[in-house]
Amino acid sequence: MKPSKGDQIKVIHKEDSFSEDYQNGDIFTVEDTWYGGVQVKTALGLPLALSESEYEPYCETPSDSLPEGEFAGKIAVVTGGVRGIGKTICEEFRKAGAVVCILDKEENGYFTGDLAEESVLRAFSEKVIRDYGRVDFLINNAMLTRGGLPDCSYEDFNYVLRVGVAAPYMLTRLFQEHFGENGSVVNISSSRDRMSQPGTESYTAAKGGIHALTHAMAVSLAGRVRVNSISPGWIDTDFKEYHGPDAFQQPAGRVGNPLDIANMVLFLCSPKAGFINGENICIDGGMTRQMIYHGDFGWKLDGNGT
Repeated sequence: MKPSKGDQIKVIHKEDSFSEDYQNGDIFTVEDTWYGGVQVKTALGLPLALSESEYEPYCETPSDSLPEGEFAGKIAVVTGGVRGIGKTICEEFRKAGAVVCILDKEENGYFTGDLAEESVLRAFSEKVIRDYGRVDFLINNAMLTRGGLPDCSYEDFNYVLRVGVAAPYMLTRLFQEHFGENGSVVNISSSRDRMSQPGTESYTAAKGGIHALTHAMAVSLAGRVRVNSISPGWIDTDFKEYHGPDAFQQPAGRVGNPLDIANMVLFLCSPKAGFINGENICIDGGMTRQMIYHGDFGWKLDGNGT
């Protein structure tokens, strides 16, 4: 069957496959189709035309060759899976045997697109169901910020909400009839859903929105899919270790890293969390539980607080 835009193909016979940019066996996402073949984009962003004899459809499918693990053969959808927390979530799911379908604005080998666009969400969901027939876990992780009152326009504010709230809602809606048994949705919120710094209104509003959306969807999907959210605190996505005040100020004694979040995501998707639904779990080293007042317990505010 001829692939469609967004499908993956593998180069199998390219006579001029001498370029360092690609070679036989490489996997690409279809950018466009034409009567005699397809067009893809190489790692350097260059267009590459392939005739029908030069590629074959490619689909990562659950099989006996997958590594054994708690989630062997499960299908996990992760948005924003190219970098940071999302990347680690994807890595941990794969280690546990799951097949991972990424939707990200950056090239990722499965589906590249802007989550703010409904057409992208529909095309992505259709591809996942076409490829695998179901979804077991949906991890709504993708997010960005465009600032706040000092500099965020109306258009930028709404763009952040589309990525951070509308996209998780729409993906859940599109997949709601296709979840496997013991399906789970995990929304990545933030400790900023309950506390703030100046100039963060776009990000904070979206994180507050997905926090509330979580318990609403949990009730709507009761008996079919569990829906929970995680609110990370300070997570260094480069796994940097901090010392001195940056670490000591945390009741846990250190700054967090992406594994702190990924471990909880996998737990919430497992049968061990079968009685947890509609909940938000804050993973911030205890920072939001700590009262901070000038002059108390060694805390000191320098300057006039402006």
